[in-house]
Amino acid sequence: MRDEDWYDLITEGTALYDRWVAMMDDISQYLQYLKDEGVEVLFRPLHEMNQGRPGPSGTRRLYQITHDYLLHNKNLTNLIWTWNIQDFATLPSDAVEYDPGNEVSTY
Repeated sequence: MRDEDWYDLITEGTALYDRWVAMMDDISQYLQYLKDEGVEVLFRPLHEMNQGRPGPSGTRRLYQITHDYLLHNKNLTNLIWTWNIQDFATLPSDAVEYDPGNEVSTY
């Protein structure tokens, strides 16, 4: 993905951002069904997310956007947020650069 497309993806009000939200709306129907049935879900979006977009505007931001939308807009309180990165030689620095923060994930 080109840098300008990436920034559109993480910028509210752009076409790519709106498409991401629409995909979250689609999946939230199924997660809502599970919530209604009393099922808690281990939810791991952006599997092994340390592949090219570090820092506060990288994949950590997309993870935060996803978390905030599903929790605050869709009220999906049955999700147990999990986060992981791939085990590269850069694992120690990746664990810092890609970490979306304790407030949005468990380890």
